[in-house]
Amino acid sequence: MGGSKTKLALIVVGAISEPVVEAAGNGDVSGTLRGRAYVYRSDTRGIVCVADIDVRNSPSIDIRYRELATAVDNSNRTEAAEQRLVRDLDVQIRRALAAELRTPASR
Repeated sequence: MGGSKTKLALIVVGAISEPVVEAAGNGDVSGTLRGRAYVYRSDTRGIVCVADIDVRNSPSIDIRYRELATAVDNSNRTEAAEQRLVRDLDVQIRRALAAELRTPASR
């Protein structure tokens, strides 16, 4: 590898639930993820950071639709809302990693 400092993040998932958009618009069900994250560094061949994470979707997510000349049916709206919830959960996971990752000795 020529001294490369490649890092790989790995999350061992203990529990996960995907976010769900209620078809009738009665509210959404937050996605959650609990587990332990590790950062592996290739040049030292070892774990350099570790974190326990427990995340869920933001409490409030604004989802807006653009109406085109043709009406957007509800299935497209539901799919767009689900994609937004999945993206938000991904952002929450990244925030938790940034806040919680520490060297194993400091845990």
